[in-house]
Amino acid sequence: MSDSIIFTYACGILGLASHGSRKHDFWLFVVRGVGVLISFLSLLSVILISFNDSNEYGSNSGFIQAIMFTCGILTAFVQFKFWRKLYSKFFTYLNQLVNFRLIKFSAKKFSLNPVQPHEFIFQPDSIPHLTAFYLLVTAFGFLLSHTELSGMDLPLLPIPVPVQVSELFQYNGLSLIIISLMGVGIFVTRSFKLCLNRLGLVPITRNQIFIGIGLIFFAFGYDLVWSLYTHNIPGQDLALKLTNYNAGTFSAAGGLVNSVVLALATAIFAGVGEEVLIRGALQPVFGALPAGFFHGILHAQFANAPIYILQVAIWSTIMGIVKERTNTTTTIIGHAGFNFLSTFLFSFNP
Repeated sequence: MSDSIIFTYACGILGLASHGSRKHDFWLFVVRGVGVLISFLSLLSVILISFNDSNEYGSNSGFIQAIMFTCGILTAFVQFKFWRKLYSKFFTYLNQLVNFRLIKFSAKKFSLNPVQPHEFIFQPDSIPHLTAFYLLVTAFGFLLSHTELSGMDLPLLPIPVPVQVSELFQYNGLSLIIISLMGVGIFVTRSFKLCLNRLGLVPITRNQIFIGIGLIFFAFGYDLVWSLYTHNIPGQDLALKLTNYNAGTFSAAGGLVNSVVLALATAIFAGVGEEVLIRGALQPVFGALPAGFFHGILHAQFANAPIYILQVAIWSTIMGIVKERTNTTTTIIGHAGFNFLSTFLFSFNP
């Protein structure tokens, strides 16, 4: 079992513990202790890196130290309710702004649209939300520290390794869905049916089906518009780099059947798993923008080409705005449909 999968399930167990803390003080002590430990280790790493900056970390040591210090401070402050209230207002007002609900327009003027207390997303008194904050900040900081920001000027892509269907199922599909269910308290504070409702996995209307199909066309259009920029950066040849990377990553050993199988696996496992985690579990707590950018940085294969991380993050944020007005089931149609068609085109080269 890979380290990433072990970390994923550990996060899920901590999520269940946070829900259990509502009835048992022991689990509250555990969850609080994990937060303190994360903060301590983050701040300690700032000191340790300073002694190794000339060896392991090199010129990136200052950047990594800044990230670790920020993570340590954020997770330390969140232990106190005063700061959780501030975080709650920040995430809520940011989400209202992104969703065009913060400012009220009229024929003659525009004004701020006040947010009602019941509309706040990150709840200061919620231990599961506190736990989600620990995990989001820690994972985001870790992935960001391994991102080469100079790649914005000279993007590189790793040597493509063909993705396996079993890997898509084990991590992108099963693991992400399980951690999402654990994170919303399955069989601890919510039944399976209530978990599905909390994750936005609900029946959809005919109009929402059309919206989901429209998202597929939107994703292709967005990809095209973005490529008009990235493929014309002087001296980068990003079109060739990305084409070679995608062709190698989504290699199906040729043939129509193998290509369809890989495309279906990518659509079902990656499309559904990522939507359930990002749109279903995280977005109701942090809002569309933080969830979208976390989705982007989860694509760690682009750590040396962060321009593609930004591309995914913006697209994911737009998908989040659609989810705010529909549900996760609708965005799954768009995400899975785009994954299927794009993967099939990458892998099937007659």
